[in-house]
Amino acid sequence: MVGPASSMQRLTEKLHSMLSDIKLDLVPPSLINFMSRQLLGNGFRLFKKTIGLVAKSEDYIRVLEDPLYTLIRKAMYSTDNTDENIQASELARPLRGNVH
Repeated sequence: MVGPASSMQRLTEKLHSMLSDIKLDLVPPSLINFMSRQLLGNGFRLFKKTIGLVAKSEDYIRVLEDPLYTLIRKAMYSTDNTDENIQASELARPLRGNVH
């Protein structure tokens, strides 16, 4: 095959071989572990900081006071077994039998 298709195929093969030849064997495992722990730790701290800022936001608090969220919170954290909670738990059960 001659032409642009064959040259494109050769270029793709060369690019693939270059990308797959990254030598991580020369990097000590302890350095890889250190870098990955640092990345994960810093990412988790940033996540916690962001969640903390959102949780203190007035908009977030106002949205959670919405009647829908109040009903959900009551259903999830209620300890009394009223008829309403029992009916909701029965509706949430998966169907049994031959369901395809």
